[in-house]
Amino acid sequence: MFGFPCRLESRRPERHLLASTRDARARILSRREDRRPVCGRVARRRGRPLGGRIGLLFLGEADVRRLLDVDRLVDALADAFVELSAGRASVPPRVAALAPGGLLAAMPGYVSGVLETKLVSVFPENDLLGIPTHQALIALFDQETGEPLAVMDGTRITAVRTGAASALATRALAP
Repeated sequence: MFGFPCRLESRRPERHLLASTRDARARILSRREDRRPVCGRVARRRGRPLGGRIGLLFLGEADVRRLLDVDRLVDALADAFVELSAGRASVPPRVAALAPGGLLAAMPGYVSGVLETKLVSVFPENDLLGIPTHQALIALFDQETGEPLAVMDGTRITAVRTGAASALATRALAP
């Protein structure tokens, strides 16, 4: 099982590493006592984000629950539907990789300055294990350079967006 990617920021800010597994983080931390993990926020060096012009923000499920404004999401979704209907959005067909117990789908899109992709796994038997059948990550990119900006848990956003789309459809079809 891979750990969540976490940037390691040195107490000496000019040094940093990217560790992608818990084991790698443990090895690095045991060798370098002057390093500490930085997760859930943008790692910075002398006031500038690490990794070039833009820092990478990681938002977990708790962060998304705390920050997600459902009313703003519904308004943004309504605007996105208008842009899609007018042909001003790019939403290519989904692609999926099949696995023995389910699938992993990729859903890229661009609308109104937002360049993103959602990866969602659908594993129906997860219900028997007490975990969600649908789990997702959303990656946000800079629309001009393609640099990654954020990776966030997308499970809650997916659930709320699905309900919001149904509400908007009902509102639009109501007499």
